[in-house]
Amino acid sequence: MYIGSPFFPHETIKQLRVKKKKNLNELSLDEMKKIVPGLKDDVFKVFDLKNSVNSKKSYGGTSFDNIKKMIMKYKKTK
Repeated sequence: MYIGSPFFPHETIKQLRVKKKKNLNELSLDEMKKIVPGLKDDVFKVFDLKNSVNSKKSYGGTSFDNIKKMIMKYKKTK
């Protein structure tokens, strides 16, 4: 997503969004790259609900695998 930093510079992109009067998912990669040159096209994965849910893989996270494991664990305790 962003080369050299684990943090997405959301405030800067937010300012661009307000200036262009667009939602974040409506900004083009070129528009975002003017602010954050290191962005790659995978930045758009953050706007995909399924991808967002599945990215939460730590214990108690919302990934589909975690939910399945917790359901199985719950069923075994009953």
